[in-house]
Amino acid sequence: MGKYIYVTEPIPPERAEKWRRKRWREDGVADLPPGFTFKANGRQGSIYLREGEKTLEIPWEMSGVPQYDILVHLSGLSRWILPQAEPISGEDQARIEEALKAWLTSVKYRAELLRP
Repeated sequence: MGKYIYVTEPIPPERAEKWRRKRWREDGVADLPPGFTFKANGRQGSIYLREGEKTLEIPWEMSGVPQYDILVHLSGLSRWILPQAEPISGEDQARIEEALKAWLTSVKYRAELLRP
């Protein structure tokens, strides 16, 4: 079984946070280089962005259609995950989204960006 767990019932917030922290440790989030980093776990994973001391996590999954390689969930642009959870301003979200698009093009991922 991978590091992502699927459940069909509500997850207590403490358990969800514990699972996230465990995944971040396994992904080596504390040691990421500046910029975007792609981490895969089977047919899904995360794109992390490190800016200074702050890090955010953008979830992705494999696409089921031939025109896209991955589906990127922009819900990850709403808050920094480390060093502490804090909201990201609308202006910074737009800036990061543009940088993400440019990075995805540079690494040749055909991605559909999904809005929350």
